[in-house]
Formats: sequence, C-alpha cells, structure tokens
Amino acid sequence: MANRKRISKFLWLACLFFSCEAEESPPAQVPDTAEPPAVNMAMMCDPATYDLACLQSEETSVSDGILDVLGEIRDEFVDDVGEEVSDARQDQYGDEMRSELEKQFPVIRNHPQQKKLEGIMRKLNRVRTHPSQIDYNIYVVRAAQPNAFTLGGEIFVTTRLLDEAESLDEIACIIGHEIGHNELGHIARRIKQQELIEGVFGQEAGAVIADVASFITMGFNQRSEAEADIYGIDLALSSGYEACRGIDFWERIKRSERAENELDNLLRSHPYSGKRIKCYRDHLRDHHQHNCPN
Repeated sequence: MANRKRISKFLWLACLFFSCEAEESPPAQVPDTAEPPAVNMAMMCDPATYDLACLQSEETSVSDGILDVLGEIRDEFVDDVGEEVSDARQDQYGDEMRSELEKQFPVIRNHPQQKKLEGIMRKLNRVRTHPSQIDYNIYVVRAAQPNAFTLGGEIFVTTRLLDEAESLDEIACIIGHEIGHNELGHIARRIKQQELIEGVFGQEAGAVIADVASFITMGFNQRSEAEADIYGIDLALSSGYEACRGIDFWERIKRSERAENELDNLLRSHPYSGKRIKCYRDHLRDHHQHNCPN
C-alpha cells in the first residue's frame, strides 16, 4: 500500500501533463522509423540560462508570484536538508515502483511501436551534456489519457498518446521531457522530499503527510515542468528532430482546457498549455534562432 501511495505522489510530478481527458480523435499515422528528418543540428543549452518568464501571464500574475516564491523556498529547503540521491538510488527506486505501477497501468509487451520508441530514446540520450548514469528504459502502457510519465529512469508512454501523436517530432519532445525530469534532478528532489518526510514521521504517517503536502504544493511543480519541456526541446533539436512540431501537441491539448484563472493556477501541477507553447516558442527563438510558425 505504501508503494502505491508513493507512485501516486510521483505521478503528480512526473507526468507530461495532468488535465481533463482530451476529445476523441482518430489515430494519427506516425512513420515506422525513429529516424528524424534532416534539419540543422543544435546544441544543448545550460539549464542555468533557461528563461521561464513565459510562465507569467496577466490572468494569473498574483498566483504566479506566489508559486515562484514558495516553490523556490521548498526546493532550497529540500536540497539543503535532504540526503543526496545517487543515480543508482534513482534506478533502484524506479525498479521498485515499476512492478507496483504495472498493476495500475498494464504494460504492453512487444507493442508495434516499442522499437521505435527505444530508438528515439537512444538518439536523445546520446546528445545529453554532462549525462547522468541513470539506466533508461521505456514502456508502452494501456491508458485512456494521452500522457507520459517517469519514475527514475523508467519512462512510460500511454497507448492514447501514441494514437494521438502526429509526428516523430512530437514523440521525441515528449520523451525528451521525461528524460529531462531525471537529468535536471527533479525526480531526485522528489525522492529526497519523500524520504525526508518519512524519516521524520515514519513510513505510514509520512505517506499520509506527504500526500497532503503534495496536494498543497502541487502548483510548485510548474517550474519543473517548464524546465523539462525546454530540456526536451533541446534534446529533440540536437538529435535532428523538428522541435517546433512539439507545439502541435500542446495546441491540441489546449482546446480542452479551461481559461486561465488565479485559483486554478495555484492548484495545477502543470502549467497551462498556452504557457507551455509560449515557453517553446520563446526558447526556440531566443536560444536557437528558430521562429516556429503560428
């Protein structure tokens, strides 16, 4: 039971997005090869240079400021007080969680697109700068929502997402986003926070307290999601994929989202799709001289 509670808390952070189910749409035709189209190669950007002003908007200016300040305080506290989490520990955690997660999301062995996904993941991992020693694996799981999530180096992509993806470029940006959560230390910080709480209150009580803390602070994760988006963009572009196509996915998701407002923004674990689109456009324009078409 404790492992299942841990999984649910991690999914708030590690999912590609968390929203209402998108409208039904027919499966798109994605090419059978993982080879990207021929485009100009790019370099990975230093995460310290990421500009996240794209997360600010007039409709949510107050809540944006609150999330920035409190999120930074939480992250600094966890980083300073929690014990360091090694790459090997993240791998171990991913292995432990995978068996529990498979009880909720059936893994489809030998899925027709499995080899393609593995090929994309390998291409993306080859262009990382200062890469971790995390052992990455990717799985297709049966689920009704178009989503992807990661636990340690274990990356899961839902069947619905594969049905709705319209290009390899979209898939590459999505897988790159999940790799980013690991490479940027988001998963390590989440493990550190979980173990910090359990160390103080014990595993059972700690699990309950961590549930409450995760709900209260879920909005703080928006910055991490935007960072993972940008990291994924850089991986995709550096691997030869057309990162502007990643915007197409968020344009479709945006159609089913409610309008931006202060209260909803405070309770969202992930940024509004419109903000993510702006982050994509701004980063590609300012750091890679790519002007994505509207």
